[in-house]
Amino acid sequence: MPPTVDILFTSAAVGNLTTSGQTVTYNLASLQPGASTAVYITTRIRDDIGIPFTITNVANMTYNEDPGVVHSAQAVVRSVTVLPVTGQMPLRLQILRVVLGLSFAIMLVALLRRMLQAFKIRLF
Repeated sequence: MPPTVDILFTSAAVGNLTTSGQTVTYNLASLQPGASTAVYITTRIRDDIGIPFTITNVANMTYNEDPGVVHSAQAVVRSVTVLPVTGQMPLRLQILRVVLGLSFAIMLVALLRRMLQAFKIRLF
């Protein structure tokens, strides 16, 4: 695991899983054709990592029948400083819109009541 993350938890249902520093090693005696296995690694980005950042993690796999061949996969996490525009109005603006609309409606009703009282008009 890259040094920019803390390893919080590791698990595997079968096999031998060890952690030493930032290296997680998983050994499985055999895996039958069509079978699968899973390794779970829970991490957290360290608090002292500044934004923006890019974290790349690489996983390598070898097997006994051909130990010279290394299979690799990688995952990249990138931070952003500004969220992209989605067209969705932020919640605080939606709430403000509702509050202002209700305030306007209440003021309008109060104004109409005063006008009706001033002209002594009864609706009912």
